[in-house]
Amino acid sequence: TANAANFYHKEHLELEPAWQFTKGANVKIAVLNTGLNYRLDEFIGKVEKDPSNDSYGYDATTDTFDPLDDLGLGTQEASLVVGDSCGVASEAKIIPIRICDRNGTSSQLVIAKGIDYAIKRGVQIILLAIGTNQTSTVICEALRQAAQANILVVAAAGNSAQELTTADYPTVCGVSNVVVVTASDEARKLASYSSYSFKHVHTAAPGEFIPSLDYTNQQVDVRGSSASAALAAGVAALVWSHNPNYTPLQVKEALIKGAT
Repeated sequence: TANAANFYHKEHLELEPAWQFTKGANVKIAVLNTGLNYRLDEFIGKVEKDPSNDSYGYDATTDTFDPLDDLGLGTQEASLVVGDSCGVASEAKIIPIRICDRNGTSSQLVIAKGIDYAIKRGVQIILLAIGTNQTSTVICEALRQAAQANILVVAAAGNSAQELTTADYPTVCGVSNVVVVTASDEARKLASYSSYSFKHVHTAAPGEFIPSLDYTNQQVDVRGSSASAALAAGVAALVWSHNPNYTPLQVKEALIKGAT
């Protein structure tokens, strides 16, 4: 496990005071990326298994029920969400959904299938820290279905160092249940690579050299808005756990008001 010392994001996100009230119990989060190395001790008891087949989740790239991570990013994100040593909401449950193949690539249809599985599993939060440069009607429709299911989607703004417009994903979908997160640094400023927009990016979270756990069980420092989105998803779990009657829009508003 990772060394828990000197994690500046804990101060920025004011986690220690929040943990006096909740650590995310009774909240389920779907992590859509490269899957999860669910064999690590870090994730014992953290995964909500599929009751229909006792699997650890879903691989949308192969339409099978083994989301084992052999690339790393999904496990890193999961450790930031629920990990005991690195995570924000250690008592929340995750549902790992693999949407990236062995080359680290995905497709719009696969992403939509992953969202659909998350909806069927009854999650409150979907972490979708992977983007597309193309307008995707199939992804937008999946996000609308998630909205109808009262799910909050936490999306990464991207690392283009450019301004997001109405033509960019996920803004192009026009769905209110999506909160777009960009990366801030240790000085609480926008990271140099961060995508930005006063209109289309809703909040920022730490994203510079954040300690996480890799699928090989090694501590690694991660950078980028995907790390920021993972931390924000964990904070959303804390908010929802403490306020179980909140709607997705109320949780989104809490994230925006508490932006660091």
